[in-house]
Amino acid sequence: MAKTWKVIKKMLLWVVIAFVVLSLTAGLLVYIYQDDIKAMAVKQVNANLNAKVIISGTDIDITFLSTFPNAAIEFRNFKVLEPGSKTTILLQAKRLDFEFSPLDLINKHYHISRILLSDATLNLRIDENGNANYNILKPDTSRIKDTTAAAPLDIRLKHIHLKNVKLSYHDLEEKEEIVLQINDCAFAGNFTDAQYDLKTDLDIMAENVTANDRQYLKNKRIIVDGTLHIDKLNKKYEIQAFKLKFENAVYAAKGFVQQSDKRYLTDLSIDGTDAGIQTLISLLPTNLSAQLKDYQSTGQVSFNSRIKGYFGKNEMPDIHFKFGISNGTIHDNKHSMGLENVNLSGEYSNGKSHNAENSYLHINHFTAKLKGHSLDLKYSMDNFADPTIQASLNADIDLKDLRNFVTIPGLDSLSGEVRIDASFSGKIADLKHFSSTGKAKLEGKMQLKNVTLKPTGQKYAYKNLSGHFETNGNDLDVTDFGGTCGRSDFKLNGTFKNLASFLFLPNQALNASTDLQCHFLNLDDFMIKSGASTSGSSGDEHFSLPVFMYFNFNLKADKLIFGRFEAENISGSVSTSKGSISLKNISMNTMSGTVQLNGNIVDAGAGKFVATAHATLSEIDVKKCFYEFDNFGQDYFTDKYIFGRIDATLDYKGLWNKDLSPDTKSIVCDADVTVYDGEVNQFPPFIRLGKFLKVRSLDDIHFSEYTNKILISNRVVTIPKMDIKSNALNLTLDGTHTFDNVMDYKLKVNMSQMYFGAKKDYEDEFGEVEVDKSGGINIPLIMKGPIDNYVIKYDTKSSIKNIGAGFKEEGKEIKQIFNKPSSPNAKPGEDLNKKSEDVELSNNESDDDNEGVPKKTKTHAAQDSARSNAYKNAFKKMKDNR
Repeated sequence: MAKTWKVIKKMLLWVVIAFVVLSLTAGLLVYIYQDDIKAMAVKQVNANLNAKVIISGTDIDITFLSTFPNAAIEFRNFKVLEPGSKTTILLQAKRLDFEFSPLDLINKHYHISRILLSDATLNLRIDENGNANYNILKPDTSRIKDTTAAAPLDIRLKHIHLKNVKLSYHDLEEKEEIVLQINDCAFAGNFTDAQYDLKTDLDIMAENVTANDRQYLKNKRIIVDGTLHIDKLNKKYEIQAFKLKFENAVYAAKGFVQQSDKRYLTDLSIDGTDAGIQTLISLLPTNLSAQLKDYQSTGQVSFNSRIKGYFGKNEMPDIHFKFGISNGTIHDNKHSMGLENVNLSGEYSNGKSHNAENSYLHINHFTAKLKGHSLDLKYSMDNFADPTIQASLNADIDLKDLRNFVTIPGLDSLSGEVRIDASFSGKIADLKHFSSTGKAKLEGKMQLKNVTLKPTGQKYAYKNLSGHFETNGNDLDVTDFGGTCGRSDFKLNGTFKNLASFLFLPNQALNASTDLQCHFLNLDDFMIKSGASTSGSSGDEHFSLPVFMYFNFNLKADKLIFGRFEAENISGSVSTSKGSISLKNISMNTMSGTVQLNGNIVDAGAGKFVATAHATLSEIDVKKCFYEFDNFGQDYFTDKYIFGRIDATLDYKGLWNKDLSPDTKSIVCDADVTVYDGEVNQFPPFIRLGKFLKVRSLDDIHFSEYTNKILISNRVVTIPKMDIKSNALNLTLDGTHTFDNVMDYKLKVNMSQMYFGAKKDYEDEFGEVEVDKSGGINIPLIMKGPIDNYVIKYDTKSSIKNIGAGFKEEGKEIKQIFNKPSSPNAKPGEDLNKKSEDVELSNNESDDDNEGVPKKTKTHAAQDSARSNAYKNAFKKMKDNR
């Protein structure tokens, strides 16, 4: 035994020595011949390629250790340009190895047996005329060579390895696009033989596979382990053993593909047995399969397919799929519920003509139970070019269980019961035009009972939703659909038109003609918070206009509230269309009066909408109006100062933001306003004006009626000239008041009232007096500036002109007095020879501007003295202000 062990050790020692000697010899040969090999490699590249290769001399190397036991010519950091191009890159890579045996160094005849390409990007392209950019071999090297001929370098490939390679293929002629990320790919076989077996291991990500503008794959991982028999002479590729893992589904395949010019004869069968529901889901369009990718199944899932015939530019083979589930379950890890007792059978085919017109998808039956509640579905679609649909659904569902099975976007909560029994048959195209919708047949009933749902972002949930729905052709009749939202309640009866088009076609509108009744309606209950999410994060409340819901409903509400605003007995017509709301003949009792309203709200884009309105207001309480409209966004002239009633007719237009705040720059308003029984009490500017004029009664002003037009534009309220006759003072006023509370008012005040006061002031000083209709001169004033720093002063230029004219008229009156005989009944300025309606001494623009100015019943001496003192004081004040 010991002797045998010695022999074994000697043999092992000689093997190690031989291995080391051979390795050193090979390494030495590589070192000795590396320059010759580099020169030969460059020469061969130039001789065989008609494309420019960009590489630095230092990036060409001969390696032995990294590819042991083979040697390799290594190219690093190089680019290959498209043939004839100076800039367009065909291939860019960090590493490309051509491996050969070290023994080839002795006879200087190199046989490339292995190729490694890593960290590369390959861009293959065929233009509209069928010209390919990847024909980089010169014509005399593009054919299979006689490998017995003597040459310094030939290719006897047995292994190709691709690692981290991005492959892009664009065929503009055939309208095909393929983008693959090759993570790891290995091909093994005698590639130079006319016939050989190819062993394939692939791990790729199909980022995009599109043909004729139809996307078949997007971001799908594919793993392949198979063996193909390659017959290059007959261009035939036969599957001997093949397994393909597509996402989570596993397929087995057999058959062959044979090329004939630009056509491919195919005869393939692909089976997925017990592969799970992902076998079926992976075949769905990418937008649907992405939503269902987390669902798994138990039970027996079957999938069988056959592809047979020619595939080419205008040809498709016969494609037929059959699939099914027997006694299965469907669930995912995100939800607590799952479907049970699932049974499904279906098939797909592209028909006898192998085109879209003959293609069909039939789900012969789908039955399941969701926590004891049954679901029965049948669906078929024939003629993919002009689809005809036949579908039926019979279900009794607890909506809380449904939400615990699937995620429903846009809802925070859902519960209640729904019972549905419905069917549809018809062409999708018939639903696109109103004239042909009658050809489609929609039948069914649905009953809601105690449903609660809360849209994401809305303040309150809709509760106690119940109602009956029944189809009538393409319409849906709604009976007693009602519920609550917050403190609001509603009940809806009517018809929803265009239902089938809305269900089966994108961007279709649902038209409704209904009656809506509410006992109590608070618009705040329906506000939506922007930026809110299902996690409960808050956002700003905003108003959203309908997009695909067209309503025309007759509204009746006992009471409506929005913020401070309150109204009762609301009635009228409300219509909605794409991005707009129309209000017609809206009437309501509000603010102790009535309002008649017509208007429109239209989406203006950029998060804004345009509101236009024509309104008639009658007997509106001014104080309530200011309070309920929050003093119109200002805190200067508020409801605590004002009393009275308003009649008004107004036209309004302006932009509003979604949070229902106005864009004040855009507001335009034209209003004809009449105020009755008005009062302005303790308003600071009036108090200050009274102090300036030395009139005590401006603290509390009462006036029976005045009418004027109010104009709003560019954030400026314009008040045209108006006469105000009050218990305190008669005056003429016009001017502007900006939204920034900057005043610019011009006033004319009767001089007699300024210095003698109103009737009450006269009587306090002189006793009972009479009104003198021709009471003298008006004094112009200016009230100007911001509300926190305004000034009141005489309008000097206007005052001198006005008083000068007044004195001229007064002089005429004095002359008349002296030229007429005195009479104990004579009044100042009165010509006893004239009729009583002939009046002198007036500087007013209308005869009744000073109506209400007291006429004296005291002696003429007291009257003349008062007037004389008034004029003197007026001149003194004007002199002081100049």
